[in-house]
Amino acid sequence: VGLIGLGSPERGGVLGAGEVTVAGVDVAAGNEVELDLDEPIAVHVAAGSGQAPPVEVELALSVLGAPFGDDIGDVAASGASELDLSGSRYLVAGTVTGEVTLRDAAGGERSHQFPVTSAANPWLTVPGIACVIVVLVLLAFAESFLRSLRRGRKPFAARVGLVIVGAALGAVTAVVGWVAGSGEPDITTLVVAGVLGAVAGVAAGIAAGRLSKRSRRRAATPAG
Repeated sequence: VGLIGLGSPERGGVLGAGEVTVAGVDVAAGNEVELDLDEPIAVHVAAGSGQAPPVEVELALSVLGAPFGDDIGDVAASGASELDLSGSRYLVAGTVTGEVTLRDAAGGERSHQFPVTSAANPWLTVPGIACVIVVLVLLAFAESFLRSLRRGRKPFAARVGLVIVGAALGAVTAVVGWVAGSGEPDITTLVVAGVLGAVAGVAAGIAAGRLSKRSRRRAATPAG
């Protein structure tokens, strides 16, 4: 569930087809826009849209509704603008939501959301590296709790720990799927994956506890 996902964020807006392109891609078409965040991003606003001509354009990035990068630029007479999102180049690990906003001289705004990916290697970003570290740490905790249960030590604490670790691993799996290219996760995916991970932790705790009891019974049974 975490790797595949249960859905994706809703995107869209009020901009018409061909009205705005980002890196040469029409944002209203709904296609993914691949950005090289190390370079300036070309934004072009078409003339003659029937709306008040925009004087300013903003491009922002977010994931799960949390913004993490944006830039604002003036719209030239030709409709062209270049924006800089290089500060986000180590944060875009998978598909995120891009939003372009046009502002006119009277303060009116029109915006559109669309999927964005980065041309960089996702595993060399902050989320990619963090995923690997967090998964390894959680697996180490899980192994430690299972070992305690097998040895009959602190069974209650170990079972609680496995539930917490399982829930965390479930949620992190959704993030791993995002980094691996399954698309931007939504809250539903994170919650369901976390709940299933917690259930797996409960099952693992029960199984380890039963194995421990079986081993102690065998050790207490006289040979022959």
